[in-house]
Amino acid sequence: RIVGGIKSYENKWPFTAALLYRGEQMCGGVVWDQWHVLTAAHCLCHNKSTRVHRPLPYSVFLGHHNLEARFWFWDWLLRDDYEIGVKEIISHPMYDPKIHYRFDIAILRLSTPIDFGHQHIGVRCVCQPEPLENLDLTNCYTMGWGSTVPVHGNRTAVKSTQLLEIAIPILSDQKCSRHSVHYNPHWHVCAMAPEGGRDACKGK
Repeated sequence: RIVGGIKSYENKWPFTAALLYRGEQMCGGVVWDQWHVLTAAHCLCHNKSTRVHRPLPYSVFLGHHNLEARFWFWDWLLRDDYEIGVKEIISHPMYDPKIHYRFDIAILRLSTPIDFGHQHIGVRCVCQPEPLENLDLTNCYTMGWGSTVPVHGNRTAVKSTQLLEIAIPILSDQKCSRHSVHYNPHWHVCAMAPEGGRDACKGK
């Protein structure tokens, strides 16, 4: 869900992955390496830390900013390259959904490796900083598909099949603590638009 975002263009974020459940998009992730995709644990694990090996109904869709490409004729011929099954789910050992998204991270091990050299699919690994690299932590980008407005009650979701992106300021620990009593700098990164209306979830 991206609220207040703009449409991205093809191959701008080549590490972005759509997480599918029985063919329907339900979350997003990023490509870590040829075997792994990083995502949020709350997308998959409703209990405490989980490691699942059994056959799974999940897959990841890669290399395209438009989810409807799965149904285009030429891209349908390449679907086995774009879409890869999930073989294993590994959530953080300290993840607990009852403690406000503490360590809310999971790794997906794919059933087959990603072919980074494929002539039709421009997939890349997410940018990984070097140890002790001095990073600019003033803004972050989030991107994804799905609902474009906050959904409350019976309100119908407005969905985007094209990848959306949004820039959100990163707040200091002190500022974030004023906005949320649940914020903990040990396992949270706080990013929000002070004026509201831009977010990866509820638009505030």
